[in-house]
Amino acid sequence: MARYSANRRNQWRAVMGAAALLWVAPAHARSTESSALPRPGDQALSLFAAQMTDNSWHEILRLDDLRLRHASLAGIAWSRRFAHLDDRAEFDLEGQVVRHFGDQEHWEFNVAVLGRWMRFPWDRWLPTHAAFGIGPSFATREPAEEVERSGSSARTLVYWVGELEFSRPHQPWSVIARLHHRSSAFGLVAERGGSNFIGLGLRHRF
Repeated sequence: MARYSANRRNQWRAVMGAAALLWVAPAHARSTESSALPRPGDQALSLFAAQMTDNSWHEILRLDDLRLRHASLAGIAWSRRFAHLDDRAEFDLEGQVVRHFGDQEHWEFNVAVLGRWMRFPWDRWLPTHAAFGIGPSFATREPAEEVERSGSSARTLVYWVGELEFSRPHQPWSVIARLHHRSSAFGLVAERGGSNFIGLGLRHRF
């Protein structure tokens, strides 16, 4: 049990370290208003849908025996790029409106700062971006499936997202794969609670 708790703390430290980097790195990046952007279109509109799993987020990343629950979501997100590091990385502010269906039915609102890595060896054929973002999450009612999984939850939790984005060269449309996560942050914002959803979506940059 102690080893399990230590592993959970180490995983959360890794997430918080990435979150701290998201807040610090833009200070050393170029503002989108003061220099040429790495690609056209500093705003984006995304539509996505996802299914809840009974797995931890690190099990999902390992594709380790995924177990789906009877709960899903659909959402819309608007994002705006506010800084970039040449053509290597960019930083976005994103706001989401999400509707839950199935064994939990409520609305969810999320705001996150995202860092996006934009360089991969195969970008000439398949432009690929990898992103991580974190911020607050607010549900209009205590999520029933989070309570079922953890024993309790809260309307306000920490939200973070992991994303892969794929597009065609010089096209404004892209496909996104997302891990949608709510967390109590080891008791920082709530005693218990949290959920993981895996999903797909479409994005249009403009």
